Amino acid sequence: MQGQHTQRSFPVEGMTCASCVLGVERALASVPGVEHVRVNLADHSATVVLHRPVADEQLRNAVRHAGYDLVVTDAMDLMEALEQAHTARLHDLRRRFIIAATLALPLVVVAMFLPHSALNQWVQFLLATPVILGTGMPFFRNAWRQLKHGLANMDSLVALSSAAAFLYSTYRLLTTKDIHTHLHYESAAVVITFVWLGRYLEARAKSSTGGAIRKLMGMRPERVLRVSDHGRTEEVPIAQVMPGDVVLVRTGERVAVDGTVLEGRAAVDASMFSGESLPVERLPGAQVLAGSVVQQGSLRIRTTQVGPGTYLSRVAQAVQEAQGSKAPVQLLVDRVAQRFVPAVLTIAIAAALAWWVFGGVDGAERGLQAFITVLIIACPCALGLATPTAIMAGIGKGAEQGILIRGADSLERAHRITAVVVDKTGTLTEGRPTVVDRWTDLTHNELATLAAIEQRSTHPLARALMNALPDPAGAAPIHEVTEVPGEGMQATVNGARWLVGNRRALESGGVRIDREHSLRE
Repeated sequence: MQGQHTQRSFPVEGMTCASCVLGVERALASVPGVEHVRVNLADHSATVVLHRPVADEQLRNAVRHAGYDLVVTDAMDLMEALEQAHTARLHDLRRRFIIAATLALPLVVVAMFLPHSALNQWVQFLLATPVILGTGMPFFRNAWRQLKHGLANMDSLVALSSAAAFLYSTYRLLTTKDIHTHLHYESAAVVITFVWLGRYLEARAKSSTGGAIRKLMGMRPERVLRVSDHGRTEEVPIAQVMPGDVVLVRTGERVAVDGTVLEGRAAVDASMFSGESLPVERLPGAQVLAGSVVQQGSLRIRTTQVGPGTYLSRVAQAVQEAQGSKAPVQLLVDRVAQRFVPAVLTIAIAAALAWWVFGGVDGAERGLQAFITVLIIACPCALGLATPTAIMAGIGKGAEQGILIRGADSLERAHRITAVVVDKTGTLTEGRPTVVDRWTDLTHNELATLAAIEQRSTHPLARALMNALPDPAGAAPIHEVTEVPGEGMQATVNGARWLVGNRRALESGGVRIDREHSLRE
């Protein structure tokens, strides 16, 4: 519909530096109907805001024309697509690094430590060729794609430097008989090896920072118990559950959908959403969210939202978008990176020409070394990756600790915080109740029996009591244990009836409690 804004996100392949980000952003922004573009180098994704419908293939063709590729898929959501693309990229980087390192290490030994000979030079050629033309081929392909569009990026620098060293060395190998001529095969191979190592370590680091989103989505069960109109239950994949379906959630299980309680009564831990330190009792008519845990009791829930529509998925999506947002300082980085690669190429060529003209007899060789050195040292890896990777890591770590950061600009301004104000609901808690004091005239054996009864309960307060009571191993035999959701436990011990629970449970069982009595010793 005209005027209606929609947002789409896609994985992007082929990006290596900040210049690539600018190229993809320009390509997507040129498509009619695209209002805003945000490209994240840290997780290799692109997000576009559309003010009218635009076909995915149209976006993909624009990105391909710029020398990259946009992954279009309907079979999975963005996070799953990014995860698969990242895993494949990580394996490819690891394989390329291992192959390059296996050949580059003996190449360095041969070039630096073995006596000069014609055989030595040919061994260098044979070891370097698979590294340059094999594992290093993606650099040349990406550089060529960039060149066709009048662009240059980090791959262009790596390709130029390694190709110059390899071609110059091969020329010297074929045209001179001087066995003492220094070849630069090891320089070209080591450059490519170290670039692959850097990219592999970078990919591993980004894999760990993406764990927050995977952890959030892992809170959603993959299979649920769906209740039919006739009351029968069947276990089905979550993908088959639709709004309006009724699902059954039992003690200890996570809720897989957003919905309304139809039947049942249970204590539900929703602390990850509400910050409440204790589970809250849910009765018919109450709302529950996917990711919550039913700790005591069971519920039948009428589904209102499932899959991407759940609150849990929206939280994960918010984290994903925040990780891809740009801080104000990154806008400066993008402007610098746009002119960085051409400037580096200019400086490298100037250095080579200066050595060639004023370097004397060895001027050409020293000029080539200067050319290669400038290109490699000035590769804008850190320039383009430092800011987005730091943002992705910071927001991801915050999500792991239950802190949701709305965007990179908020993270950048956080250093100016001077005070943190919280409400009075006790949200600054660990969510794990502990016994801080007690008053009792029970014997040691009776306390062990109490521990044995609490051992049968799934309530979080029962676990807290267990940590403060003696070992139940020596307790008397317990029979007829009954758990009353929201109240406590009933059991028979040596023929006597035991009630363990809150004040309401004890008073309903005929126990009188002196309300004036202090609970402190």
